[in-house]
Amino acid sequence: MSKNEKDTQMNRRDFGKLIAAGSFVAVTGAIMPEAVFGQGGGHGEFRNMRRKERALSEDETWTVMKSCRYGFLGTSGEGGQPHVVPISFVVYDKNIYFHTPKTGLKIDNMKTNPKVSFTVVENAQPLHLKEPFDFDWYFSSAIAYGDVKVVTGDFKKEIMTKHFVPKYFPEVVDGLEKYYGKFNKVIDFYEINVKQITGKANKPDTELVIDQYGNTTTGR
Repeated sequence: MSKNEKDTQMNRRDFGKLIAAGSFVAVTGAIMPEAVFGQGGGHGEFRNMRRKERALSEDETWTVMKSCRYGFLGTSGEGGQPHVVPISFVVYDKNIYFHTPKTGLKIDNMKTNPKVSFTVVENAQPLHLKEPFDFDWYFSSAIAYGDVKVVTGDFKKEIMTKHFVPKYFPEVVDGLEKYYGKFNKVIDFYEINVKQITGKANKPDTELVIDQYGNTTTGR
C-alpha cells in the first residue's frame, strides 16, 4: 500500500470516529465546505471553488435556492462577531427576500453592516460506501453574498402577498388582503441584493438505499 493510500485510509478512519462521536464540525464541513467558504466571504474578493467538478451553473444554483424552504442568514455587527439565524425566504428576480420583526440582533447588525451571506442545503444525506470507513455525502447547496436593505411601500406588499404567503401558506392567500395592514405594523421585509451566488452538489451515480440503521448506502 502506498503512502497516499495509507493516508487516505487513515483520514477515512479518523472521519468515521468523528461521525460516531457526533462531531458537528465533521458533519457540516463534509456537507458543504466550499458552499460556505468557497467563492466569497465579503464582496471584495471571491475565491475560486476548490472542487470545480462539483460546481453548479448559475441557473442550477438558483434552482437549488428556490427549491429550499429555509436557509441561514449570516450577519455581523460592530464587534465583527458573526451571527447566523435560520429564516424562511422567497426568491424573486434573482434577489432574496425574508421577513423579520422590527427589532432584534440581526436588525442591529444589518443597520451597522449591510453585507450579508445566505446559505441553503437540500437533500443532505450521509453515504456509506463499500469500505467500513468509506464515507461521503450526497447534497446540493447554494450560498449568496449581497447587500441587504429594507423593503417598503407597495413592493413590500407585493413580496408578502404574491410571493411569501403563497409559498408557505397557500391556503390563506385569498383572504390575505384585508389582514395586510395588521401584519405591516409588526414585521418588515428585507431584500438581499445578490452580488455573488455559487452552488455545489455531490450526487451518487447509483441508486441510494436506506440500511437497517437509517443510513444511506450505495453500491458505488
